[in-house]
Amino acid sequence: MSMNLAKIHIRGRLGQDPVLSESKTGKKYYRLSVAVNSGMEDKKKTSWFPVYFSEKWNLEDWKKGDLVDIEGDIKTETYEKDEVKRMSVTVFPQNVLNISLAERNRDKKSAELAKEEEFSTDFEDIDEDIPDITIQ
Repeated sequence: MSMNLAKIHIRGRLGQDPVLSESKTGKKYYRLSVAVNSGMEDKKKTSWFPVYFSEKWNLEDWKKGDLVDIEGDIKTETYEKDEVKRMSVTVFPQNVLNISLAERNRDKKSAELAKEEEFSTDFEDIDEDIPDITIQ
């Protein structure tokens, strides 16, 4: 049995905040564009990949500029524009990681933990004698 696969793995930055749209048939979806840079500094090129998410994905906290890692199925189409044959690639995600969001959440949790620790008034666990402080 042979298996045909058309997969893509991209890591890049979001070109805009996610926007929820609706198809002609009434299905809701998110469309994002992910920018991927390649090439050396003097010949750097940016490729844009449209990615479609069903409304079931929670993209509420995703922001323009977020670094994302997406693996999914691809669909390619050829078309002609200005008498030039072109090809488009559309990504349908399966495995997704928003690296920037994970870092924001980790930093937020770290800040919350530090806040709890910093303002702790529980001195019962301390074995040492706490010196009296005199304010004059």
